Amino acid sequence: MKNEKIKVDNHIQNNIQFIDCLEFWVSNAKSFIKSFLQPMNFEVIGMRFNDERSRIQYLLLNNVISRCNLQNQFQIENNSYIKPIQGNQFIKVTSSISPNDLDFHLKIQKHGDFIQNISFYCNDINLAYNKSINNGAKSVQLPMKEYFKNCKDIVETAIIESPFKDLQHTFINRNITSFDSNDNNNNNNNNNNNNNNNNNNNNNNNNNDNNNNKEIFGNPLFLYPEFEEIKDKELFKIQKEDESSINIGCTGSLDHIATCIKNGEMNYFVEWYRKCLGFKLLSDKDSVDESENFENELILDKNFYVITKSDFKYTKKENIGLKMAVLSNQPLNTSFHKTPPIQFVISEAIQGGEGQIEQFIHYFGGEGVQHLAFNSNNIFKAVEIAKSQKLEFVYIPQSYYSKLDERLKHLFPNSIPKILKENLMKFGILIDSDAITNTNENNNNNNNNNNNNNNNINSQNNTEINQNIGYIKQIFTKYINDRPTMFFELIERSNALGFGKGNIIALFESLEKESSGSQKKSD
Repeated sequence: MKNEKIKVDNHIQNNIQFIDCLEFWVSNAKSFIKSFLQPMNFEVIGMRFNDERSRIQYLLLNNVISRCNLQNQFQIENNSYIKPIQGNQFIKVTSSISPNDLDFHLKIQKHGDFIQNISFYCNDINLAYNKSINNGAKSVQLPMKEYFKNCKDIVETAIIESPFKDLQHTFINRNITSFDSNDNNNNNNNNNNNNNNNNNNNNNNNNNDNNNNKEIFGNPLFLYPEFEEIKDKELFKIQKEDESSINIGCTGSLDHIATCIKNGEMNYFVEWYRKCLGFKLLSDKDSVDESENFENELILDKNFYVITKSDFKYTKKENIGLKMAVLSNQPLNTSFHKTPPIQFVISEAIQGGEGQIEQFIHYFGGEGVQHLAFNSNNIFKAVEIAKSQKLEFVYIPQSYYSKLDERLKHLFPNSIPKILKENLMKFGILIDSDAITNTNENNNNNNNNNNNNNNNINSQNNTEINQNIGYIKQIFTKYINDRPTMFFELIERSNALGFGKGNIIALFESLEKESSGSQKKSD
């Protein structure tokens, strides 16, 4: 029974489980954090220097209410990670404080601020490392164990080079057992609340084999024992607790990482991640297909999702478009409308193209991570918070909203609700659905329901939204560098599994306007 449940919920069990942490290399860490990450609901919980004291590094986590009682806020699973359902993401921000740190400064000079490392939590890092090396990956660090706090805490890591220049992948596993007495006291306090449900829990435990998954409330800083607690309470000051608690979930876990590559390189990158990390082209099939030929309804050109010049209406450029592949450690879960914990988007430039992919490659100095997309359970609130802290988002032309009712008629049969549309326009948020092409099918289903039950006729006619179709709301920040390279995305999914072709096109056109506007100013 246990194995069947896991199979239904997660489809497959991959040794590489999820993205544990992202690491930025930036020229000014304090400024970067205050300008871009704190508005996205990330807070600094720890800091450290490297052994040579040439670099300073900050550890950030989202959904932090207060640094004073971190142990009360986060549930730790298996002594290894924050319980995934809480929707948290760790980020490291590294900056050099030495003029002699040439490796760091040369890379910043080439790329600007950029993602230097993506860490994957693994059940077995030796298995992950050996698989990648045996399939052509280059080693940066052999598998090793680090011991902390009288050997109570163990962190295992191994590092390889990714196919992207200057981007590394770390495999990590940990066993943290030194949660202090304050954490344990907190567990006891939480147990008082749980006692109300003990009768139900005892009944469920008879059918539950997951007792090995130890869950306790603990300080998430303990998961990174090399970091020290922030002593200066005024440094990266967190807003008042009564305000912070309202913002929980506004920015959640990572939804996807989007990268840009040169024309003609798609097969190489897809093959690298397939062979070295075991990722596959994202499948929307409800069953697991172990063959190499994964098909996806989002993929238009046999294996890849393609956008061409004919898809654009407002761009003045003649040679614009992209080819996109989505790689993941697990298939989509259509039964539960869940996206996989890792979604790696690779966008390939077109021959002689003039779009944002080609622009990124030119200004970044090669291929790399273009943007990070974070889940949100309330995108309107998240944008309101971010804008109040001066984070800027791309401008969406009003013409986009004037055509929404027609474009999303299959999703909102009686037009988009007035309040929803007003909020979309107020905050500049895009909306799109998974199944534009399924309109006729949905209409047929509705007609069948109407024939079966007259009450369903009135109910269906009064429904503002087609419950059978998932949709997304998303928004993109302006570039966070002076160079038009990196930006962030917020995405709120409502039973949606895709990315929205219409929104990708709107993003292209908005970023083109922003770029052309900045170029005119510089001229």
